[in-house]
Order: sequence, then C-alpha cells, then structure tokens
Amino acid sequence: MYKFSPIQGLTGYGGGATGLGLVSGGGVFWSGGDRGMTFGGVPSGVTDRIDYFSISSGGTAGDFGNLGTTNWYNAAQSNSIRAVCAGGSNPAYTNKMEYITIASTGDATDFGDLTGGKAYGGGAGTSFRGLYMGGWTAAGAGTRVMDYIDNSTTGDASDFGDLTASGPLAGNANTSNGDKAVAFGGNASFGYGDGIEIVTVATTGDATDFGDLTLTRTMAAGSSSLTRAVFMGAYGPGDHNRIDYKDYSTSGDASDFGNLTVGRGYGAAASTLTRCVMMGGYSPVTNIIDKVEMDTTGDAADLGDLNGNNYTHSGCAGAPS
Repeated sequence: MYKFSPIQGLTGYGGGATGLGLVSGGGVFWSGGDRGMTFGGVPSGVTDRIDYFSISSGGTAGDFGNLGTTNWYNAAQSNSIRAVCAGGSNPAYTNKMEYITIASTGDATDFGDLTGGKAYGGGAGTSFRGLYMGGWTAAGAGTRVMDYIDNSTTGDASDFGDLTASGPLAGNANTSNGDKAVAFGGNASFGYGDGIEIVTVATTGDATDFGDLTLTRTMAAGSSSLTRAVFMGAYGPGDHNRIDYKDYSTSGDASDFGNLTVGRGYGAAASTLTRCVMMGGYSPVTNIIDKVEMDTTGDAADLGDLNGNNYTHSGCAGAPS
C-alpha cells in the first residue's frame, strides 16, 4: 500500500526518493553535467515519464523517454554518463533498477536489482559508484540498509552498510560531492527529522552523524558542489521554502541559505558543479524549476518548467554530450 501519500491527505511523512535526491552534485570522482533529468512521479496519475532540460539555460523540459513501469517515490543518481533509477512503488514496492545513457534519448533499460524492495529513500552518485540510502519497505518499516552499485556496469546491488537507527531512514534525501555522500531528513518512524549522516563513497561501512538541519523535515531534495551540500524544500512543519547548506569540510550543523520561489516538498534535485536546481514538488503541485548558485547564499530564482506538474519523482544530472 502507499504510505502517507499526499493524494490521501498526507499530514505526516512522504516519499524519500522524490527528494531524493537524486544526486547529481559534482565531486572528486564526479565530472558534472548540464543535463538535468527527472524519473517517474505523479504529473496526473503515476507515470513512467523521464524529462530532461538544460541546467545552464533552463526553459521547458523535453520528453526523454520512459521507465519500464509507472513508478513514484523512486531514487535516482548518476555518474554524469549514465543515470540509474531504483526502487519506488505503484503500488507494490520494487527492487528494480533501470538505467539510461544521459547524452542520448530513449527508454530505460534493466540494470539489476536492489538488495530489497523499497521506496521513500534517496540516491547519491559518483563516477564509479551509486548509493541508495534508507527508505521504507513493504513490511511497513524503515530500512537502515544502504545499497551500492558500480555505475559503469550492470548487475545487482550489494550491501554498503547501515544508516543509524535514530537518523534519516524513511523519507530521507541524499546527495554526494563525489567523495562523501550524505542522507538527511526523515526518521525511522516515517516522521520528520533534522539529522544529517555521512559516508565515504569509496569504502563500505555504516554512516556517522554529520550534524543537523535548521529544522525538521521530510521529502526534501538536495545536491552538491565540490565543497557544499544544499538541502532544498520540505514537507512538514515550519518553512517549506527553506534552503539549508552545509560545507563538507565542517562538522557542525547546517545553516540557512535562502528560500525557494514556492515552498514545497516531494521535489527532485540535480546540479552542475556550481548550480543546484529543485524540480517540481507538492503543496502546491507545481512544474517550477528553481535554481541557486551553490557557493553563494540567497533566494532561489525561476529557471524554467518541467513538462507538466510533477512530484514524488527523483532527479539527477549528467553530461548532454
């Protein structure tokens, strides 16, 4: 069954893969890219649609192709050449992973399977490895498991380690700077959380505490520059338009970056090495693409629109050629 869908009058927690992040932040092992992408979601009923657009020039997103099945609350990440969308539900929780080649257009191809079916989690990618961190399972419980794959091949995911029991689990979002990956928001009971946890992508092992967000939230979205993680929007109490940031080199809590043009959660994020975008979202449902320059602070500006209103989708970015 769906868990706390906004269609059913959500007042608690929502999906994680929508904010999922999706990572697309640049990093030590990540070469960046100008093509932003979204996968699945609910534009008007659950969809299999893949959208794409230019992060530098904006405008209206185009139709890239389709996933193998209609899907929402999934997670996506990329290595700038290939994007892999994983998990989600409609209504069953799936362990399926699909991939596309970012510089082309066309339908997604089967990649392999996660270690278990889950939704409401996030994805974080580097040039060699993709992570899918936490989520919610068909058993009605949050999962601490972090899966990883080799982005350049195909095959089933392996167990990376665990998130902490008290930190981000269901409804979290993820991002990576190519060296480190973070999970943020959500908690084990599918409620609001302010925790941030971190792992080193090139190793395996359990996550450790990395400070707190400026407010508790769920269904946020995030992406990264080489040095900074940016956390955008929320569904939950407080400021739904809040943007936080945290430098990877610091050990303290996140700080206030500015505000979105429209407060919302259930959106997707992607980035070049310098610019982060939040795409779509809920409350209200929108097609807006917001942008911020990550190494500054300030309010977001309107960059363009998705190919229709959408939320509970995932996002990432890569090279258009």
